[in-house]
This record gives sequence, C-alpha cells and structure tokens, in this order.
Amino acid sequence: MALSQLVAQGTADEEDDELTLPVYHQQDDFLSLVHVALMIRADVPETPGYKRLDIGMHNVGDCVPESLQMFLNLLSGGERLLDEETIEEKENEVRSKALAVAQDIVYGVSNGKKWTPKHVGLGSTLHQVTRSKDLVKLFHKVGHILSYDQILQLDTGLAESVLNSLDEKSGTVIPPNLVQGNFVHFSADNIDILDETLDGKNTFHATQIAAWQRGAENSSLLDGVNPSKKRSLDIPESMDKIETIVARKSNPVFIKAVKTTWYDQAEDKKECKQAAKATDLAFNMLRSEGVIRSGWTEFNQSLSRGEFGDKFGHEVTKVGYMPIIQAPAHEMDTLNTVVKKCMHVATVLGQQYTIITVDQALYCKLVELKWAIPEYREKLVVQLGGLHISMCFLKTIGDHMKGSGLVDSWIESGLLGPNAAETVMNGKAYKRAMRAHKITLQALWRLLVPLLLKFCKTINVDLALQILRLLSSEQNVNDLITCLKSPQFQTVYDEFLTHKGQENVNFQFWWSYMEMIFILLDFTRAQREGDWELYLDSFRAMLPYFFRYDHLNYAKWGSVFIAEMEQLPYEVLQEFKKGNFVVKWKEGAFNEREEPCAQREGPCPQREEPGPQHEEPCSQLEEPCPEREEPCPQPE
Repeated sequence: MALSQLVAQGTADEEDDELTLPVYHQQDDFLSLVHVALMIRADVPETPGYKRLDIGMHNVGDCVPESLQMFLNLLSGGERLLDEETIEEKENEVRSKALAVAQDIVYGVSNGKKWTPKHVGLGSTLHQVTRSKDLVKLFHKVGHILSYDQILQLDTGLAESVLNSLDEKSGTVIPPNLVQGNFVHFSADNIDILDETLDGKNTFHATQIAAWQRGAENSSLLDGVNPSKKRSLDIPESMDKIETIVARKSNPVFIKAVKTTWYDQAEDKKECKQAAKATDLAFNMLRSEGVIRSGWTEFNQSLSRGEFGDKFGHEVTKVGYMPIIQAPAHEMDTLNTVVKKCMHVATVLGQQYTIITVDQALYCKLVELKWAIPEYREKLVVQLGGLHISMCFLKTIGDHMKGSGLVDSWIESGLLGPNAAETVMNGKAYKRAMRAHKITLQALWRLLVPLLLKFCKTINVDLALQILRLLSSEQNVNDLITCLKSPQFQTVYDEFLTHKGQENVNFQFWWSYMEMIFILLDFTRAQREGDWELYLDSFRAMLPYFFRYDHLNYAKWGSVFIAEMEQLPYEVLQEFKKGNFVVKWKEGAFNEREEPCAQREGPCPQREEPGPQHEEPCSQLEEPCPEREEPCPQPE
C-alpha cells in the first residue's frame, strides 16, 4: 500500500479530518529521536527472520517493521510522499532504496540472527561470482551480506536438495529445473585450469555437462530448500565413478547408405537461401545509400521482432548444470560416462533419444564410441558445435586471402593493428574477426551497389526505378527484400555477376572472398534464428573449402556430421526444425546460439574457494579460473 494511502487511512478514524504532524519544540528534538529509535528497535525482534532461498521483493516487507519502513521512506523521500498525488513510480523507487537500508538495519540490530532476502541473495551471488573468501568477509564486515560460514551453509543446503534426485546406480543427478514433456538436449565441454605447469602438478582437468530445455523456470524450484547445518558436503562415491569401456574401435556405421546428394549445396531457389541472400543484400544496399546506420546484427534483430518479441516464437532456454566429472574430457571412459549420465536424464524425462553437442576435438571420439556400442547407435545423436566451425572457417578465409592485400588494407585504414590483423587471419578472436569481415564486405558493396543499379537500368528500367524508390526509406525494408527475391531481379543479378567476371578477372577473386563471407553470415544467421535447413546448407557450402585448404579434421568429420544429420530420427528432426538445436539465452530476437558457447558463459565450476565440496578436495588451485582465449560471440 502506498505511504500516502496509509496516512490517509490512519487519519480517517479521527474526529478531526485535518492531517497534522506532531510539532516538537527545539528542546524536545533529542528526546523525540530517542523515542523513535527505541520504538523501532523494539519492533525489530517482533519481525520474523528469513532463512529461505526463494527470495524476491515480495518477501522483503515481512522482514522489516512497518515503523522502520515509514521512517526510512520519509527520510529518503521527504514530506512529498505524504501527498496523495505522489507519482507511484517515484514512490516505488524511494521505497526500494529504503528497504535496502532497512534490511541492513534489521540484520545489524539483531546481531545477524535475523536474515533478510538482501543478505541471502547478495551474499550468495557475490560468492558464486567471485569465489573470494576475503571479499565475502569484507562485505559481511560492513553489514551487507551473511558471514562466509553462513553462505557455505546456503550452498550446502542447495547441494543437498539437488542430491535428492541422485540415482545411486549411475551416479546421475537430475537438474531440478528440468520438466518432463519438453525436449531436452545436452552439451559437454572440457574444463582445463593451469593445464601447463613446470612440474606438471596442481593442474585441473574435468568435464562439464549441461542440459538445455525451453520453457519458463519453475517458480517453486526453491520451495522447501533451507540452509544446511554443515559447511561442506560429502559426495557419494557413485558420482565420481567413471564408466570404463572395453569396446574396440569400429568402422563407420550408418542407418542408411550414404548418398552423394546429401553433400550437394542447396540451390538459391530454396526459400531459406533466398531470404538470407535478399536480406543481406538489402542491408548492404541501405547501408551504401546511407539510409540506415545500424550494424548487421541490429538490422536483423529489428526484422526478427514480432508483436510479442521474437517472431519465431522461440521460448527462452533454461540450463540445468550437472555435477562435473573429474576426468579429462578427451578420454573414452570419460565420454562413455557422459553418455550414460545424459541418457539416464533423458530417460527419466521421458525422451527416447539423447542429443549431445560437443566441439570437433570430442566429436570424433564420441561418434566412434557411438559406432562401437549398439545401444548408442539407436539412441545417441551427436551434434558438432557451431562456434568452432565458424572459427575454422575464419581460418579458411584467412588462407584464401593470404597475400591479397586484405591485411594491408585493414592496417592502413586503422581498422586493425598488425598483430590483430594477423590474429584474425589465423581464425582467432572471433568477435574481432566477424567485425572486420562485415565492415570489409560493406566497403566492397559500397563500390558494387552503384554499378549493380546502373546495370539494372540497362536491363530492366522499371525494376531499377522500383528498387531506387524502395531504397529511399528504411520503412520499405520488407518490400525491398521481397523485390530482391523476385525472379526478375535474380536474373539481372546473375547477368551482372557474369558480366563483371568476364570484364575483370580481379573481380572474380574478390567476389570469391565475398561469397565466403556470405556463407559465414548464413551460418551465423541460421544459429541466431534457429533455422535448421539454412544451418545444414551453409555448412555444406563450407566443406569444399575445408578440403581445399587442408583443414582435414573438419573436412573428414564434417562429412560424417552431414551423413549423421541426414539420418536423424523423425522426433529429433522435428525438434531441430523448430529451432531446438540452439539455445535462446535471453528474451529478444536474433540472439540464439549453440550450446557449448552458451555453456562457457556460465560460472566456472572450480575456483579458489569452492562452495559445497569434498571433505578432502582433490586439488587446491591458487589462481582463479582464467578467461578463455576466445570469448563466445555476442551480438555486435
């Protein structure tokens, strides 16, 4: 209830309707303050403490006395809050600040015996993000969070609640936020900390598994979860058990005979290819004419927004982290353990097939494991991670353009420095590389668009005038894309490329570079939009370049990946067509990505100060988890 309404309600029962505040003489000021302070202090013990983990603003009011709330509201907002016409937004802002201070007062007056949502939530968050014992102690010393021991009790309580779903036989824990009936897929990745030391000691190699499922989080997820009385957790032995494998290496095994047509690149007549090609061309035309100033990602986000957010209707994906496996990810026994744990979770959730996404280094071993075990051939689907595919193709582009003068143009224009340009050409620094190639593509289109429009006038005047009219305003972008997809424009476009190629051999070389960027952007678009058909088509287009420039691992296992994806079970294929091969990290449009990339953005599971842990930790790391060399891609 608003403060102004509380005051109005309190005076309604009085005989005198006039709202008055007590007026004290100067000599009474000190005594008045003493009386207010003692009254508020007496109210604090009457409020219940808060030791649950499901925290929110609606829980704060029960922990703070009304007298303290009113005092701090008046202290923060002044007498204007007594006005019934006070703007609600302003009053809520003052109330939020006052409640933050009020919780510190309650915690301090009770000598830490009465917990509040702020001290629980802020303390747990600070510890999870930093894993710094000293920082937690510093914040506790000034009264903002719980003590370090109390936070460990919170973490242990959470861990104990998760272990309620432990399957003793397989040592598998079901993430509590997953629900039955919704499609679930998994990702696995290596965790390597201090992987190289002088004596080979104190290194850490483990494997992390995450489960991904679309749909809202369970609002009652933390109901009934209370802090533990213990600071650490005894891990059941079954959780650390590694499932050994005795199967020998097997020859490739496919459900159907592999067809060469599976590797044919899609014709431009396919709707997904036409739409992607026309959208990118419309963007570059509008940029070259100065109609828009947005970047490629922002432009596509604006096109992908529907009336209620994402026009594709994809829900935000929730992640369920599973306990790490303390063994190197590249070992076959470790991968066998990963598969068995994921299969158990999928089975419990009522799903017949298990889908696991890994990068190329693990993909080859996981596929060989699948071929070797009959049970895995029927139920296991292995996905190849998209981030490393993109980075390998960036290296392929660098090989293609070596010695072309592209690096010199980047350096002389000030776009990149010498070292950064070399890094981009080697397929490193994903975000920087994508930005450099996008800007280069826009620069080349700025030269080509006037020539294309001039050529169009000689072939089809009406079409050229229509395009010029549509280029006059950003509001015409959808009509422009439709026009650029038309057969009439495609004919003009193909004739233009043929004409320029015959006229200038140098054009053919730089157009080959542009075509490679088109493929890379199509692949990125497929992930951002969850377009399975475009994803496979753009990957098919990459394969010849992998062979040409001797990226043999991706050439070999990329061919296997295509064959595996062409034989997907019907249920899995339908989910992939709905976009369920990537994850949607947050609300919005054109922002989806593949699982291993999203998994790396989560908290590192092993740092200097673990939460719930073994009584005897296997190793004590002296340094925090280092940043990966290649950050996951974000919308530019």
